[in-house]
Amino acid sequence: MNENFLLQLLQEINYENIRYGTCDLKLTLHDGKIQYYEIMICKRKNILPAKKEGVQVWEK
Repeated sequence: MNENFLLQLLQEINYENIRYGTCDLKLTLHDGKIQYYEIMICKRKNILPAKKEGVQVWEK
């Protein structure tokens, strides 16, 4: 792995503009050399339940 490769990865991750969530990086090697990589991004959205009359809403 060299600096150019790491900079390329960093640029791709920055391009996704992740503010909340996770980013997993998977490297596939063969004979000690990187053959390809995968960037997986998961964005989680929390939904707060609306309070309605007659419906009990659990709070933390």
